[in-house]
Amino acid sequence: MQHRELALAVTDPVSPGALSAQALERQLEEIRRSGWSVSTAEREEGLAAAAVPVRDRAGRVVAALSLSGPSSRLTSEKLESLRPSVTDAARRLSERLGWRGPNLGGAADWGSRIETDP
Repeated sequence: MQHRELALAVTDPVSPGALSAQALERQLEEIRRSGWSVSTAEREEGLAAAAVPVRDRAGRVVAALSLSGPSSRLTSEKLESLRPSVTDAARRLSERLGWRGPNLGGAADWGSRIETDP
């Protein structure tokens, strides 16, 4: 994420659950490490979502596979239980795009190559 987009995200919050700049920076580091992003009421009150990257042949993130729904049904526990299926589907899509990354089944490796704009 470019710095100006990050600055806009924290100076113009869209919901009461929006993160501070420091919390967003920490969350981005965790997303890069794990390859799994979760949002609960950060963009819209009552909405929960999760996403994983889809990569091209060079390993660049070219899309994301996500799921979303009401936070009353998509609890943290439910999202975590869906994580293996969503990650596997994104890995299979990436393989169809030519990605042949190391350790295709490992979540830590899956997220370790997430690249962001300077």
